[in-house]
Amino acid sequence: MGVPVSNVSYKQIHEEFMTGLNGTSLVEVSVLTLIPVGSTLVRDLFCLFVSDFTQPWLIMLNMFIIIAPLLLSITILNFTDFTILVSLFTIATGMFALIVTRHIQSKNTHRYWSLVKQFLNLEMGNRRPFLSYLRGQTLLGTALTILAVDFTVFPRRFAKTEIYGTGLMDTGVGLFVVLNAVVSPEARGKTSCKSPVLAMVQAVKSSMPLVVIGALRLLAVKKTDYQEHVSEYGVHWNFFLTLAAVKVISTVILSVFPVQLSGILSIMIAAGYQYSLTSLTTYILHGADGRGTRVGLLDANREGLFSCIGYLAIYFAGVEIGRYIFRKRHSVREWVLVLSVFITMSLLLWMALGIVSYAVQPISRRLANAPYFLWMIALSFQLLAVNLAGDITVTCIQSLHPRGCENKKFADDLSSTCLLSAMNYNGLLYFLAANLLTGLVNMSIQTLYIPPSLAVTIISAYISILSGLIMLLYRRKISTRFW
Repeated sequence: MGVPVSNVSYKQIHEEFMTGLNGTSLVEVSVLTLIPVGSTLVRDLFCLFVSDFTQPWLIMLNMFIIIAPLLLSITILNFTDFTILVSLFTIATGMFALIVTRHIQSKNTHRYWSLVKQFLNLEMGNRRPFLSYLRGQTLLGTALTILAVDFTVFPRRFAKTEIYGTGLMDTGVGLFVVLNAVVSPEARGKTSCKSPVLAMVQAVKSSMPLVVIGALRLLAVKKTDYQEHVSEYGVHWNFFLTLAAVKVISTVILSVFPVQLSGILSIMIAAGYQYSLTSLTTYILHGADGRGTRVGLLDANREGLFSCIGYLAIYFAGVEIGRYIFRKRHSVREWVLVLSVFITMSLLLWMALGIVSYAVQPISRRLANAPYFLWMIALSFQLLAVNLAGDITVTCIQSLHPRGCENKKFADDLSSTCLLSAMNYNGLLYFLAANLLTGLVNMSIQTLYIPPSLAVTIISAYISILSGLIMLLYRRKISTRFW
């Protein structure tokens, strides 16, 4: 199975394998994050051509359509990711054109403008799948990469960067923070006026599963001598504790300030934190003594603790985005306006990112600095825009296709057979299961010595088990959320 080495030396080799990385280009990261969006659109349009897509074998085919392109793009076909993305959207465009052409021929008319007006007036209520899809796509990407990164078949340029740079895996925690904020009670207007103390108690209660999982992960890593990248969050801190801390702090702040100020709070925190980084950067990167030692809890976990400030700014931006998304809307015309806002904001933020990362500081997930803040919000708007465009497309095409017009259950069937909806339904369980299986694989085999073909087979089996489990629970409407 591989080169025989002692556990200690293999751990050191594995940790070195994860360190000193500089990432890839912003364009390639954007391409990779858009691949699951293209897969989802192809899957939804494909369902219009099938008489009954709730059959088990077709559900499995749908899962394959969503998973396979991203899996191949981050492993054996990693140098063809742009080609894969273009292919997916070309297939989707072909399906779209085929249905529209058939409709126009059947009506014996060539009035495309009247068709556009018909589309714009279609009913398109508030509950839209594009947000659920994006959350599922983020979970899928995270689940694939946390195991794939341990194999050599996964390019090092996609892994988390050491200090500055942009890797695919650098987007994970940022997108999680944004998407948690977008669907938060504050964003949906479902909070009541509470004192800061009561708000903190409720936030701690809702975040307790994250705290427990974070503590258990810490104990498991230390007890099993599992490989870890200390400079990512620190000695004791981790991803789960960051999410919990950001949730609690943001809830307390929004119990003092009105939620309408979340956008302003976001900008103020990001700018203030970036200003403080002029003196804090050296400490966060190199410690109190400048040699990277970690003495005391603050010094030992400085990356995780200080980056929470940057993630707090990202969270408040997500709340503001959510407030805009959850306004009442009824027609496609209104959602097209939302799409134009998403596109405009994304373009403006990409330009701002270029200026700030050049004039102030390069992007750093480890610091969660202002450029990273701008990157995450720009990327979030971009992904929201493309997912919403796909949602609008499916809604319009569904109105033309007999499969969508005659079957009142079509929309429900489309959602109930979608892997991404299933992931979103039990998101924390899915992510926890992914982490547990990743740990099991790493403790069972020396992943660095696995050849590419076998590595892809193992990753495929792993994601298939996860997907089968989460889809089974979703189809039976079993939710593991109990808090």
